[in-house]
Amino acid sequence: MPSLVIYGDLDLPGIQERSRYVATTVLNGSYHELSGAAHLPSLERPAEITGLVSEFIDRCSRH
Repeated sequence: MPSLVIYGDLDLPGIQERSRYVATTVLNGSYHELSGAAHLPSLERPAEITGLVSEFIDRCSRH
């Protein structure tokens, strides 16, 4: 199952590292670093997160 990990570039370095690790070790994983967001990007920038998730679902449904 494709997976998308979204994290903020203002989050703690360890969280960023773990997010990239998860996204690169799961089969069909990908990640997106959201500029200007911290630990809760879905609360900080809900419209942008919705757009990213919608694009991800569209890409996955075409395959």
